[in-house]
Amino acid sequence: MERAIRTFKLRVSPEGFEVLASCHHRLMTATNTLIPYGATLTAAMEWLAREPSRPSAAIQRSDISELSGSITLFVGAPRWVSAKATEISSLLEKADGWGEKVSMGEVYLLALYAFSRVSAADVASVAEAVVDQ
Repeated sequence: MERAIRTFKLRVSPEGFEVLASCHHRLMTATNTLIPYGATLTAAMEWLAREPSRPSAAIQRSDISELSGSITLFVGAPRWVSAKATEISSLLEKADGWGEKVSMGEVYLLALYAFSRVSAADVASVAEAVVDQ
């Protein structure tokens, strides 16, 4: 069976790259294996998808604005990541502090930012789910 993978474009600042690299390192440590960067985006979105209202209540748009920038990265991740990002974007548009249209890029940065703040136990839990995909 063919895996449904697509390419995602992330536009990050040096700070955003640092968040991605930090999340990637934590995920590799939890799995004890080398993994593609797309697995890190997948893990972050998996964690965010478990309870999408949790970070939107604690994290504001201004918290992630410094993570966006001119460094362009392409990562492969399952197609469901895009569908889940659309759902989360709709939720954020209704949340205080987010306002109007929330881009997919902002959702991906939110997921990475939120995932960078989770406990080691949560990283391990998500890692298990992502590695099994």
